[in-house]
Amino acid sequence: MGVRVGLLGALCIGAGCQAILGIEDPQIAPPGDGPIDATPMEEIDAAPLPDASPFLCTASELSGATVTSVPFDTRTTPAAEVSCGVEGPSAQFLWTPPAGGFYVLDTFGSLFDTTLAVATSCELSDELACNNDAAGGSQSEVVLEVERSAPVVVTVGGFAGATGTGVLNIAPVECPDGELTGVTFPAELSVEGAGDDFRAACAVGDFNDRAFLFRAPSAGLYRFSARGQFAIALSLIEGPRCQDEVLVCHRDNFASEVARHLEEGQLVTLQVDGTERTGLPNFGEDFTLNVEQVPGMCPQADIEANTGTATTLTPEHLIVPSCGKAERTPNADGTAVPVPTAVFRLRMPALDGQLFCTARVSLDGPPANNFLAAAILEDGDCSGREFECKISEGSPEQAAFQLVGRGEPYDVTLVVSDNREDGIGGGLLPILVELDCSANLASSAKPARPEQIAPAGN
Repeated sequence: MGVRVGLLGALCIGAGCQAILGIEDPQIAPPGDGPIDATPMEEIDAAPLPDASPFLCTASELSGATVTSVPFDTRTTPAAEVSCGVEGPSAQFLWTPPAGGFYVLDTFGSLFDTTLAVATSCELSDELACNNDAAGGSQSEVVLEVERSAPVVVTVGGFAGATGTGVLNIAPVECPDGELTGVTFPAELSVEGAGDDFRAACAVGDFNDRAFLFRAPSAGLYRFSARGQFAIALSLIEGPRCQDEVLVCHRDNFASEVARHLEEGQLVTLQVDGTERTGLPNFGEDFTLNVEQVPGMCPQADIEANTGTATTLTPEHLIVPSCGKAERTPNADGTAVPVPTAVFRLRMPALDGQLFCTARVSLDGPPANNFLAAAILEDGDCSGREFECKISEGSPEQAAFQLVGRGEPYDVTLVVSDNREDGIGGGLLPILVELDCSANLASSAKPARPEQIAPAGN
């Protein structure tokens, strides 16, 4: 049986909440037929309790893991204050985590527009997390790390005073199932026997996989790389869950690599998944995983509107576009070396949503053969998710992206890498990078998918 999650069998409101938390001299008792027992409930079996009410909870097991679903009704409850909504009728519960780790608390299945907050006490100043709308809907969701047997107060209310009936769901995060804290890199690992639990965003086919949580020990640019007996799709995800937003996914026949700037303590999930190997079979399930902090400045230079710069790719090897190669074999002995890269911050001007600029990177020389890979990342600090990735083509050979105005200035990151199969021709590729806003009328060429290349914020 999975982890059991129990809720104290009491509605925690106002001074009644104080009583449950052990605050002295409570003056108001919560509504009910009699006094409330502040002793935590025993572990609850998987079967629902008969005649369950908001004062009691049910525990049920779903897909091998315990999930707690607690019904509530805020139509007659007193008001409580949370940071992500206005003060309004709310139900409050005291929850004692049965084990430390990450948990998901949500109100999916409720019948009104909810808010959800978690705090270490009844005070707003002790709030740990608060959410109004999750997953593009009117329900709420909070993902947070808790300590075993450290009680928290869960407050469920309605946005803008809304009330109704609903359900509070609590479940442990099951993917990722491992953490990289304390691991010595490079680490020899395997997906053998791990099962096929997910498919990485850029993976092709069904293969065994692993997922790991990484907590950045300090701020900086981090590179995650994997090389194995099988082709690897390596996916970097923002947050402590496999289903959170994908920042980037990279796959190649021999070596896969992703990199992003992380803040100290920032949590990301790394998925290692098998994928089809082009022209070659996979012949094993072992792989080598490496995580390293990369020296150097990222981005390396700024590009303002209607300006450009001629430069060369640098051997610093900072970030690889998802559609490019991480390594190449320039020598006859087959020695693999990292591909040269270059990273720029593009400074978009204040244009309205019907106008755009064109970010363009081109080979500063005779036409070649898909020599460049380029990608646009949200934000201008090498931290955001990848919007789009292109291989250069045409004459002159180039990759171009249209960036839509947002009514105010914003930044994005442009990543460029050498996409040559080998080192034929040698040397670092000369490139020209431009941000052209001179012909930005929507009528001239409107982007096909502006919502994917207009970042939501800086």
